[in-house]
Order: sequence, then structure tokens, then C-alpha cells
Amino acid sequence: MYKQEQVKLKAMLEQRNQVARRLAAIESDIETKEAAYLDSTPHGNIIAGFDNYIKGTSGAGAQRRKQGNTEQHRVFSRSSISYRPGSAR
Repeated sequence: MYKQEQVKLKAMLEQRNQVARRLAAIESDIETKEAAYLDSTPHGNIIAGFDNYIKGTSGAGAQRRKQGNTEQHRVFSRSSISYRPGSAR
């Protein structure tokens, strides 16, 4: 009885580790795609709005481009309970 439970526990722990690795890979992919989207749309996007697209490169649009991607714009990455900003995956 003990051996059977031990085997079950090992199998469940291995499955948990596989799921954790898959989750980390998916979150990393989401973070990469999100950064690419934010970088490719400096004048306006669905997250920050399109006001700067209309205004052009002067003013707030140029200022935001200097700042880069802020954590507040990472809507999809931040929606994960396991997301840690700045963590190396």
C-alpha cells in the first residue's frame, strides 16, 4: 500500500513540474509578444490609447517612447498570478 502511494505521489509531482514548466514557457512567450507589440506601436495602441497617434511624434508620444514599456502597460503579463516583474525565466 505504501509503495503504491509513493509511486502515485512521484507521478503527480512529475506532472506538476511539467505543468509548471509549460506555464513558465507560455508566460515568457506572452511577455515577449506583449513587449514586441508595445514597442511596435509607440504612437498609440489598444492599451495606452490612440491619442498620441493623432498628435504625432511631438509631446507625450515622444516622452512615452523615451520611457519604453512601463509595467502598467503589461496587461496580459500582469494578469497571471505567478507573474514577477523583472524575473529571469
